[in-house]
Amino acid sequence: PSAASASGNNFQYLVEGLTQDILVVGLPDWRPLFANEAVARIYGYGSAGEMMGLKTLEGIIHPEDGSPIAISEVFKSDSRRFFNEFRGIRKDDLAIDINNKVAPIEWRGEVALLVTV
Repeated sequence: PSAASASGNNFQYLVEGLTQDILVVGLPDWRPLFANEAVARIYGYGSAGEMMGLKTLEGIIHPEDGSPIAISEVFKSDSRRFFNEFRGIRKDDLAIDINNKVAPIEWRGEVALLVTV
């Protein structure tokens, strides 16, 4: 394998194995572009693959705490990182308190949000 390929595999192994929750959300439609096992567990999914199979992640934010579209709009006018507190919704519909850090990034050529919980 090439050095770039090996480096990419090492990075993927590192990120997937982190205990910190990492989620990459595609904008503007909130498609999951990346999720590690830690974030899948927080939201009650059996695996990162199951969470990645969702068409959109709009349902992980409590409806009373703002819409994902409104959050996306923030980054059109202000691209800085920010901390956010909200109620998340797990797969089993249980509301959970979430404190996260959000930063706009480019992920494989797409505009996205990097979310760490």
